[in-house]
Amino acid sequence: MKLVVFGIALLFGSSFVFTETLLGPHKEKVEVVEGKDLAVSCHDSESYWITPSGLRVHSEWLNITKVSRSAAGLYKCISQTLGNLLDVQLDVQYPARIVSITVPKREFSMRDDFVIELQVEGNPEPETRLTFVPENKDVFERTGTGKFTIVVRNLNCSDGGIYELTCNNSLATKTVQEGIQVFNKPALDPLILPHQKILPRLGENASFTANIISCPPVLFYDWYHGSKPISQHNDTNSSTTIYFDEVDIGDYGSYELKMENKHGNTTIPFFAEAFGVPESISDLDLDDITDKSANITFMSGFDYNDTQTFLIMDEIHGQLKSFKNISDKANDTGKLTHLLLDNLDEFTSYNLTIISHNSRGDSQPASTFVAFTTYGAPKPDPKYKIHTKATPRLGDTVNFTIHCLADPEPTFLWLHDGKHVPSLDSNKTCGSSIDLEKIKVDDFGPYTLEMQNEYGNYSISFEVKATGPPAPVTDLKVTSENNSAAVISFTTGYNYNNSQTFVVKEKKDGKVTDLAECNDTTNGKGGAEFSCEIDGLLTYTVYEVTVASRSSAGESIPSTGFISFTTYGYPRPDPKYPINKNVKPRVRDNVNLTIHSQGYPIPTYKWTHNGKVLNGTVEGYVGRLELDVSNCDDFGEYLVEVTNVVGSFNENFHLIPDGPPDPVSDLQIADVNVNSANIKFTTGYNYNKTQVFMVLHIEDGHIEIMAVCNDTTDGKGGAPFSCKLEDLKQDTLYNVTIASENSEGESNVSTDFIQFSTYGSPKPDPKFPVKNKFVPRLGQEVTLTAHAIGYPVPKFEWLHNGKPVKSADTDYQSTVDLKNLTVNEFGNYTLNITNKVGSYLTEYEILADGPPSPVTSLTVTNITDTSAVLQWNVGFNYGHKQDFKIMQRVENSEDQELDDVDDVTDGKGGKLESKSLKSLTSSTSYSVYLIAENSKGNASNSNIVKFTTSASKGGSSSHTAAIAGGVVGGLAVIVLIVVIVVVVRKRQQSSYERMKNEQSSRYHTYDDRP
Repeated sequence: MKLVVFGIALLFGSSFVFTETLLGPHKEKVEVVEGKDLAVSCHDSESYWITPSGLRVHSEWLNITKVSRSAAGLYKCISQTLGNLLDVQLDVQYPARIVSITVPKREFSMRDDFVIELQVEGNPEPETRLTFVPENKDVFERTGTGKFTIVVRNLNCSDGGIYELTCNNSLATKTVQEGIQVFNKPALDPLILPHQKILPRLGENASFTANIISCPPVLFYDWYHGSKPISQHNDTNSSTTIYFDEVDIGDYGSYELKMENKHGNTTIPFFAEAFGVPESISDLDLDDITDKSANITFMSGFDYNDTQTFLIMDEIHGQLKSFKNISDKANDTGKLTHLLLDNLDEFTSYNLTIISHNSRGDSQPASTFVAFTTYGAPKPDPKYKIHTKATPRLGDTVNFTIHCLADPEPTFLWLHDGKHVPSLDSNKTCGSSIDLEKIKVDDFGPYTLEMQNEYGNYSISFEVKATGPPAPVTDLKVTSENNSAAVISFTTGYNYNNSQTFVVKEKKDGKVTDLAECNDTTNGKGGAEFSCEIDGLLTYTVYEVTVASRSSAGESIPSTGFISFTTYGYPRPDPKYPINKNVKPRVRDNVNLTIHSQGYPIPTYKWTHNGKVLNGTVEGYVGRLELDVSNCDDFGEYLVEVTNVVGSFNENFHLIPDGPPDPVSDLQIADVNVNSANIKFTTGYNYNKTQVFMVLHIEDGHIEIMAVCNDTTDGKGGAPFSCKLEDLKQDTLYNVTIASENSEGESNVSTDFIQFSTYGSPKPDPKFPVKNKFVPRLGQEVTLTAHAIGYPVPKFEWLHNGKPVKSADTDYQSTVDLKNLTVNEFGNYTLNITNKVGSYLTEYEILADGPPSPVTSLTVTNITDTSAVLQWNVGFNYGHKQDFKIMQRVENSEDQELDDVDDVTDGKGGKLESKSLKSLTSSTSYSVYLIAENSKGNASNSNIVKFTTSASKGGSSSHTAAIAGGVVGGLAVIVLIVVIVVVVRKRQQSSYERMKNEQSSRYHTYDDRP
């Protein structure tokens, strides 16, 4: 197939052309706005066009000026040689427009329909929308053209207002606004209908509320109860309410709501009906009680318009039983009612309440009950058993209680031995009781109770009977003893009206046997002091006894616990405990001398030493003397004398000095010089054996005897002593202590160790390697440290450029800490270490070496069309001359060097330098930064400054060339600009390549900026 190229042009005015290229026989849809021009070419001179109406146009071009809607349709391009080449479907577009609009009416009643009839046009098809403006709510939407009707149905009051009709497509938007009003007289809102009939109870809160629809709003609301207006009601534009606070009888009946606006008025009926079970009665009370009748009174409750009956109920065992029914003969509510209850049973209890009843049901029972009992003489209540006899023990509690039946309440009188006994009486429950707490002897015997009221009396007897074994004795103790007899005494117990004997019981080997008996010679009521003698006892024997009381009714429990006593005997050592008479303590030991003895009474212990009486301690048969051996005087003989009323014996104890000497104490060094020193101390006790003092030197775990000194004191210890050390090494550290020695051995080493150094001139400590050369960067931290040896402790003096430098010194170490290093802190430092023996001099160096610090604070000023002035803050050169390369940042290529400037400052940094850039290109943007370099390398880049040179001061003929020639001239200008740009970039590239070739090799860079 032959390849044919087609061209289609849509001319919008005369300044814009749209073209599209097609391949082969093709169908194309072309959209043209009405009124624009159209030009379509087949690019075949032997072709013609057939229009939608069948007209044949002999031309390769189809030209239509100001296209109209009627031009739309299918256009065919026919080649006389190739046939049908192109089908063009022409679609003519035109703006959206509202052709016509009709609104039949603008005022409506409630529930009417709002109708709009309209016709719209447009291509593309327009979208038609109706919006209710007050609520910004769309109520209709449609896409299409032609005539149609919009209906907004079932209007209400809130639908009145402005509606906006919008018709739009991609070419235009048309808007029309219409306003409508909706009217209606007041009416109940059918969506929120009220309760027009209510059934409130008395005292409840109730209300009538009407929600209203009214256009325009209601002018006023009037409420009526019957024919009486109600002034208090809460009204809004759309509602009205009346409230009943605690409904009373007068609130029942019919109500009317009248309301009005300018379109009419409306009346709504309401009704509050009295309906339901009666109200409960109140104020229930009782009076005029006899043995056969009683009178009750109460306030009747509202019957809710239905005759009521009063049901009198009696509560029996928690349940209400019907007692009597009486009809309400009054039509009023709240009336005081009197009811006579007759034919009652004598001396009977009643607990009555009342329920109100009508045809609709029963009220709740009255909130109160009335309880009463018909009258009668007192007598015991048969529901309760009476206990008339008690047989307590002394100290027990006895209670006698009676429950009675009587009305009115009786009086109660309790008697014992003709005396009144206080009682606890209850008028509410008809009862009386007496509590006999902690029974005493006089509480035993008969009791009587007499009950009496105006209808009669009743008498009953009670008894507290004394029976059983005697009470135990108390306060048992031994009052005297000798070698064969003892007397015990106690307080007697009550014999419960039966003669008693006191039995002394002995407990031995876990068994209890009778030891002696004594007859009770008291009155038997107890509480009497009594003594009983026990004969025929063994000498120096322990007895454990108690006493029990015995009668024909039995034996009491023994007295509380057993008591012990011992018959008399001579004191003597207890053979079960051996005596340690010889003790060999050390000074500062704690010694306990102890002796265990026998005999009765318990003996005393007297301790003496060197004729001096000492204070010992006694615990029963054990005597102790506790000694803190503080010095040699505490050694020797100690005598103890053990004595009681029967006799005595003696024992001797000995504290024997024995063993190695005690260590020395309070070590001190004095008179230290180059090769000798004096060691002073306090001597220890030699334990009666001659001692010597050995001076020991301890080094690296080895012990060496430096000197031996004989003790020239009395050997008792505590004496000051000194020992001279000679032939010592100069400038040497010694770690010494002292051990004492006698014929029994060597003491422990003194708990004191003492260090000292012989004198020597200072010098570096070989244990610490010295670093005396540093090559830091600005801002870093450098620490100069020195460790020395030599005695006495040396002083450190640091100098820098002849000036003192502050240091931190601790004994044999000195430190100079330079934080955030500055330029002036580079250089040499001298350290002089001195003491009174000599001195030592050394040097440290902080060397400035390496690439320079970066340039900072780069700025640009005095910008012209061909020049600009750069200014910057010079950085430290680190002791090597530096220069500054001025670089230009080039996008997507290597940066260019614009110039190389020498450092004209002293190189220490902090000073300003500037450079004027020449031969810049006018109207050109530059991004420039600096790099400082020296023989050691490059610093990091400075900050970038951006600027644009101004335009050239001369004119340009290119403007005239651009204007001349119309469209063709414009294209020529574009071509010329492209050529210029290419030439300029070529030149720039050549310049950059030239500079690139001139650059020397670069070192690695440093950035010293903080």
